[in-house]
Amino acid sequence: MKEALIIGAGNWGTTIAALLSQKSDCISQFVRNPEQRSLMTLARENTRYLPGITLPQSLKFPDSLETAVEKADLLIFATPTNSTRPLLKDLQELIRPDQVLLSLAKGIEINTGFRVSEIFHEVLGTHRQFALLSGPNIASEIALNKPAITAVASSNPAVSRKIQEFMSTSNFRVYTNPDLTGLEVCGALKNIIAIGAGICHQLELGDNAIAALITRGIAEIARFGQAFGANQATFMGMAGVGDLTVTCMSPLSRNNKLGRLLAQGITLGEAREQLQMVAEGAFTCKIVNRMAQEHKIYMPITEAIHRILFDSIPVEQALQSLMESTLKDEIVHS
Repeated sequence: MKEALIIGAGNWGTTIAALLSQKSDCISQFVRNPEQRSLMTLARENTRYLPGITLPQSLKFPDSLETAVEKADLLIFATPTNSTRPLLKDLQELIRPDQVLLSLAKGIEINTGFRVSEIFHEVLGTHRQFALLSGPNIASEIALNKPAITAVASSNPAVSRKIQEFMSTSNFRVYTNPDLTGLEVCGALKNIIAIGAGICHQLELGDNAIAALITRGIAEIARFGQAFGANQATFMGMAGVGDLTVTCMSPLSRNNKLGRLLAQGITLGEAREQLQMVAEGAFTCKIVNRMAQEHKIYMPITEAIHRILFDSIPVEQALQSLMESTLKDEIVHS
């Protein structure tokens, strides 16, 4: 692979564009908003989503998405999960079988319950060059060249290896993982638990509470993932406990920030306006709570967060309901 195009101009997409531009002069980023595109071209900075980070001069910002897609060997989709389907429909006549497709999204489609790979396959057919990236990746830290690791998964191992080689740098280490379903589930559901962590942080409930949330949260994520065929080992890896830990602990996480705002008594709508970025956890919580009920998967944390988000239950009441639930054996109900 030589030419790569990042589609999307949020903080993660811009971080990946900057990261890859350190290795190659053949990286482009498509910015849909013409005003933002012009500003990023001239100022070499994404002032809205990644302020303070200078973008390499070699990074290109094409005016035409269609022309840029046709030129690229690797298409990196840095768009929210629920924006993926309409984007793919717009591009489906342009995407070629020889192109590698990589998604950075961490969510589940709210209307269908589809994982990201399922959206790609439904719109484009069974594209064997699809992969997904997921791991403990706080964008602003990676943009500052701080050390980080991540995992890439695909149903085609050769595709994972291509992306591993193309994206790895001295400060960004990419591992391969054959469990695509597991990576998708971990990346999506950790955002739900992170909302709870933000609530705990804001209420100053202490380190014990956060540790309990992470521990029971990964058990809950694993239950859901295994119901859909994921490998249990994935949940103990970087896309599982690794990503969950950093998202729950870091104040830089947007879902963590969402939880902190909710704990201040702010409504979901008001919190979204303050964030000015998509926090996928709220959408994911809605569909995952419904799927858990349909498949009879025990997910008390997800249910509690759902009640806070969509039933206007006070956060203290939802947390108390978790603490007062029926006593259980950890291993049997893990």
